[in-house]
Amino acid sequence: MLHVPIQRGRKRDYCGPTAMAAVTGYPLERVRQAILETRDYRRTASGRYEKIAGLETEDLIGAMDLLGWRIAESGGAAYNKGQKVKLMTLAEFASRYGSGGPFIVSAGHHYQAISAGEFCDTFTTVPIPLDIALRPGKGRAGKWVDIWWRFAEIEAPPTA
Repeated sequence: MLHVPIQRGRKRDYCGPTAMAAVTGYPLERVRQAILETRDYRRTASGRYEKIAGLETEDLIGAMDLLGWRIAESGGAAYNKGQKVKLMTLAEFASRYGSGGPFIVSAGHHYQAISAGEFCDTFTTVPIPLDIALRPGKGRAGKWVDIWWRFAEIEAPPTA
């Protein structure tokens, strides 16, 4: 199941951190911190930290690793460049994989979380039933899936 992304001081966050918070259960503040750590705290010319907007794949995967989650499975056209791959819409992905998870899916270059029949992104702000999120007529249902990951929480090492 997905978690409610915990916001502090903002109405909405960017799509990458929102999907990551929905999967991990960490507050968005901690997710943003993990992204900055992954980026080695890169700063702009004015001295500010780079925006979290436009999250790169490497930043998302690196931050999820820092938060204790690893990729268990992945797919999509972005992983199979140069090969013939049947593209899926977000609705097709949900019908095939939606009962599993947790997944972070990039469709139309927008990250969303899907797990156990739930959906969460920056527009829903909280997990909602997948069939409601992707019902016909919703623009997101027809978006092409660029890339997807199923994540698994890394087990804590055994204590002596």
